[in-house]
Amino acid sequence: MGRKLICGAMIAAALAVATARDAEACGQGNGSYAALGVGAIVVGLTDLGMTIADLATLQGPRSAVYGGVELAVATPQLLVGLYGLTHGGQPASFAGYTLWMAALFAHGIWTIHAAQAADSGPGIFAPPPEPPSDSPGGVKMMFGPTYVPLGPLAQVGFGLSGRF
Repeated sequence: MGRKLICGAMIAAALAVATARDAEACGQGNGSYAALGVGAIVVGLTDLGMTIADLATLQGPRSAVYGGVELAVATPQLLVGLYGLTHGGQPASFAGYTLWMAALFAHGIWTIHAAQAADSGPGIFAPPPEPPSDSPGGVKMMFGPTYVPLGPLAQVGFGLSGRF
């Protein structure tokens, strides 16, 4: 119910702003600033909606698609915030915005990872099984390339390793 209400409010606000027209009494009306304002409002409402949805369902399952959309929305804004922090005249005004976008960015990455881990099952982090031992008595030896880092005396070669 809460998501439907938030989405409805976002759509209603976007339509209300999009249908407003400039006053053209002097012939000076152009829509460039209005379009920029509409874009900023829509992006801001999207950010607010994603933040509320993320906080409402902290432990709930999410899809990788949602994480991808969150990354697509937050990444350009995070870059703008970082640019404002490093090149702007007042970096303190960009600090909160940049932290907010960094949180959405990190949550998007975490959501994609969590969705992929849930899809692949519980054994995703299990170590690979050991190859069967062909030699009797529990002796496991391997012959392969090696590198001995001894500073200027470093050597590359082949060696024998394992449990004897």
